[in-house]
Amino acid sequence: MRNLQSVAAAVMALGADVLAAPASAQNHDGVYRGTLVCAALPFAKSQRSAIEITIAGASAKYSRPVLSNDGGNLGTEAGNGVVVGDQIQLNGNWKGEKDSFEAAYAGSFVRRQVKFTGAQTWSHDQKTFQRTCTGSAKRPLRILPKPAA
Repeated sequence: MRNLQSVAAAVMALGADVLAAPASAQNHDGVYRGTLVCAALPFAKSQRSAIEITIAGASAKYSRPVLSNDGGNLGTEAGNGVVVGDQIQLNGNWKGEKDSFEAAYAGSFVRRQVKFTGAQTWSHDQKTFQRTCTGSAKRPLRILPKPAA
């Protein structure tokens, strides 16, 4: 009986250690797809577009379409980032014929989802404008393989 109690205590201690493990021990690797929503600018409507973030270890990369006021595709915003624990930092840019912007977003992971906020600093008609953006993206649920029979 005493041996059983020792085993039970060890299992409970192990369970507590696993629950107390830092969130940074989680593996965030995968492709996350979601939406980025940015505020309006004096020369552009607010924008809602798809975003894709790919994470491998501590590295991230992202891309999303940059849309015109009429919904046409002007090109692709793209950038890179870093993942530290449950935090992500993304930096990217886009350059069109007359306009361009630099972007910085930061956020955190909750389970299979990353939520982030940030800003784009635009150059338009030799003036600088800034707009805020918020977004979220989700990694598909991982399906575990069936055990061998």
